[in-house]
Amino acid sequence: MMYPFMTLNDETEIVHSEMLPNGRVKVYIEKPDAEDCFHHATCYLPEYEWTEVTGFTEEEMQKYKEIVESKIGSYWVYFWTNEKMKQSINEKRAENTFEKSLENAGAMMNYKGYIGKVEYDDENDIFTGSVINVRTVITFLGSTFDEIEKEFKASVDDYLNWCREDGAPAEKP
Repeated sequence: MMYPFMTLNDETEIVHSEMLPNGRVKVYIEKPDAEDCFHHATCYLPEYEWTEVTGFTEEEMQKYKEIVESKIGSYWVYFWTNEKMKQSINEKRAENTFEKSLENAGAMMNYKGYIGKVEYDDENDIFTGSVINVRTVITFLGSTFDEIEKEFKASVDDYLNWCREDGAPAEKP
């Protein structure tokens, strides 16, 4: 399944897949063209491997590469970092050392566009987190990675519900 990411002013559509079974993400760029119907290009992350480039100029491709690397790539870096961290946590959990392993790890999570940063508070033996891409203060706590992830989503949902009930516009990331 492909998910919309961005539509540019010239009607260029940029979409991306979910993570594929091989651990890659497909990014597809398509632009309408009066003569050729559509110009298109495909990029596979995390390698930024470009294939099937048809009809785009070098200048256009440079612009698309910058968008993919700075926007889409950064989102998936958060995702891959979290997946690797979860795997590491599960391995360390089996060794009963996972809480200490996340000391100053700085894990990132993304939910509804809100980016949460997680840190381990050694003094209080708890994970703490906050949303970092809005000015509104949104925080969350948890004693395990699964719990902090659940609390992050609940905090974002609570914030959005509060804004809706109060009639205030929610700050968009």
